[in-house]
Amino acid sequence: MQKSHSSFGVTRGTRMNSKRSASTARLPGSAIIESVLVLPVLCLLLFGIVELAIGIYDQTVLANASREAALVGVAHSAPRVTPTQITSIARNYASDYLITFGAPSSVAVDIDRSSGTASDNSLKVTVSYAYSGLAVAKLINMLGGSLVLSAATTMEYE
Repeated sequence: MQKSHSSFGVTRGTRMNSKRSASTARLPGSAIIESVLVLPVLCLLLFGIVELAIGIYDQTVLANASREAALVGVAHSAPRVTPTQITSIARNYASDYLITFGAPSSVAVDIDRSSGTASDNSLKVTVSYAYSGLAVAKLINMLGGSLVLSAATTMEYE
């Protein structure tokens, strides 16, 4: 009596078809080629996300600078704060907190006191900054457009 050497219906010595189909076969070096094509796109996307976050942060800094300057401008009633002092407050705040990547922070401040400085009149402080960025923003600047971030705050004199 001869014993069978099979288990689960597969006889010993037979192999499943191990040939790969043409669609799943990989050529040597294809992974490197794919990486070279995809990596720059992923890096650009990553830098874009980082620069967007920094741009949003800088926009918030400008809003806070205009708010701080307007608050000081309307809160002091005797003597009233001069436009030069209001501009100085906004520029100092912005220069302390803006992320400029080493570029000089050229912050422009516009003060509108056209309605006067009496009680219940308004003071408008606008703070602007040309965002230069690292890579993506510089690319946009080279293509002809500049990214100017701006924030304005209007408050009434007390």
